[in-house]
Amino acid sequence: TTNNKENYSITNMLKLADTQSETLTVTGLSEGYILAVNYDKIGQTEKGLDGFVIRVNGNHIPYADLDSYELKNGDEILVYYSDEWNSGIIRDIIVDTEKIEQGYIRFTYEKPSGDGSFVTNESIVGATVKWYCDDVEFTYVTDGQGGIIIDKPALTSGTHRMNINLYNEDGTPAILRLAPDYTVSVPVAIGDTAALYVCAAVAVLSLAAAAVLCVSLKKKKSV
Repeated sequence: TTNNKENYSITNMLKLADTQSETLTVTGLSEGYILAVNYDKIGQTEKGLDGFVIRVNGNHIPYADLDSYELKNGDEILVYYSDEWNSGIIRDIIVDTEKIEQGYIRFTYEKPSGDGSFVTNESIVGATVKWYCDDVEFTYVTDGQGGIIIDKPALTSGTHRMNINLYNEDGTPAILRLAPDYTVSVPVAIGDTAALYVCAAVAVLSLAAAAVLCVSLKKKKSV
């Protein structure tokens, strides 16, 4: 997301991001093209019909306009690897965490009709989801409803990183990955059950001890 005080073009803003970020390398901007972002390079498919797509605020920007397009404050630049025609890629993933306390997460997207008159909610099937618990990676594959169930040991309360991947047969991404810092917040959940059982057991023992003490006092008083 840009904070543009210099009326930068898209090319200059991407160069600035490359310069200021220790984890981002964009190759090819000097030639008016993007040949690689970090280790993702173009030309990976058999036919070579793949490359990087640039969008600003959701609108596709051709490479010919990268130097002339003037950015405004708050503009969002999206750069992603896709097939040449950007056909069928899912850009807006809907993550449903309504049942997160039971460990269930569902992934869907809105698919517009051919004429654009309506949209349907479609499940993202067969995608690989990576869930992190204390830096330990858990891997799942979405089912026919686009859902996964997190293992109990991995479903602890707190914030968890998560990402999702799905690829076409030619190796190009079928969906956009979530942002690297995407997280899901989990309240007291299944993964905390063991701890809750311990607390409950302590509480029961305390009550039992109190009851025994009360009975003992009663007997002593009656004597």
